[in-house]
Amino acid sequence: MAQTHGLLWALFFVYIITFTVFPAVTFDANLKMLDGVSNAASWFVLMMNTIFSIFDTVGRKLGGMKFFDLSPTSVKVLSAARLIFVATFYLVAF
Repeated sequence: MAQTHGLLWALFFVYIITFTVFPAVTFDANLKMLDGVSNAASWFVLMMNTIFSIFDTVGRKLGGMKFFDLSPTSVKVLSAARLIFVATFYLVAF
């Protein structure tokens, strides 16, 4: 475990935060362009999942490139910054 310098825990933390407060699942919203469409809520969730998947793929690709090579401390700090998602989720949802 010492070889990873806690990066596996940081990765686990990022996934838990991301999927806990994922807007398409937890937020009751809609898009104006879907007004009048049957199953608008289902289309909203599908669109949000698609957008998330596209940017998740782009982020993973960029994260694997050499110029994004960060120190383990930087990765842990950026992982902890994901707590901002929890705070903004509660501000919006409640």
